Order: sequence, then C-alpha cells, then structure tokens
Amino acid sequence: MPILWWLKQDFRLADNPALRAALAEAETRRTTVLPVFCVEPTILQAEETGPLHVAAWAEALADLRARLRTHGGDVLVLHADAVEALEQLREALSSEASGIVSIHAHEEYGSDVTFTRDKAVRRWAKAYGIALHEHRQTGVFRPLRDRDARTKR
Repeated sequence: MPILWWLKQDFRLADNPALRAALAEAETRRTTVLPVFCVEPTILQAEETGPLHVAAWAEALADLRARLRTHGGDVLVLHADAVEALEQLREALSSEASGIVSIHAHEEYGSDVTFTRDKAVRRWAKAYGIALHEHRQTGVFRPLRDRDARTKR
C-alpha cells in the first residue's frame, strides 16, 4: 500500500512540501512512497503548452530519475491523462492489502486545463476513499472565492 507522490510540474527533492508530507505519512504507516508522473495528452495538447515546456519537464524528470536511481528508487511514468493513469495504477495495486491510501501533490495554480484535471482527480479519489493532499508551495493558491479576503489566510 504505497503512498503516491504525484509529480505534476514540481520535480524538486529539496524543500518539496508534497514529498516531505508523503515521506512522513509513509514513515507513520511503515510503507513506501511511489513517485508517479503522468505524461498527459490533454496537457501536452493544451494551447498554453509549448515545446519549451515539454523539454523542461523531460529534462527535470530525467534529472530526478537519475538522482533517485543513485538511492535505488525511480519514478513510475504513466502515459495517460491523470484520472485514467491513476485508475490503472489503482487497479494494478488492488491486490495489495489496501491499495493506494493517499496521494500527495503540489497545488497548481496555472491554467483551466490543469484546474479541470485536478478537480477530476479529486472526484476520482473521493469515489475510492483515497486521500488526496494538494500542498501549497507559494502564496498563490486556488480555488479562492473572495480575493479580497486572501490576506486573512
């Protein structure tokens, strides 16, 4: 029953709130963290995604994988949109005692494409009783109903 670290666009090992939380939960549950990156056709085809974005993601992913491999780890790379990829992984892990218990990722604040994707993943996770934790990494976050009250947060 691994804890998933879902990499969206934050490939840092140091000072990564999602990774830190996933590792802490895995230690408490005495299990492992499975890093997962989805190569998502919908994101690749989005108007705001360009060749430089894809090149940067590929370079960051290659660097992360090389760093993890020196410690005997790796990143599971799935080629599908997030909900489909996570469902395939859930089915593959369903033979384990509890399957996927939780997912840790950073909270994105970019485009409507990623916002729609993240809402779909939240619905999927809720349907299967999987805790989804999206960790804030900046002072910008979503969804915010009232921007005037943000200083209170």
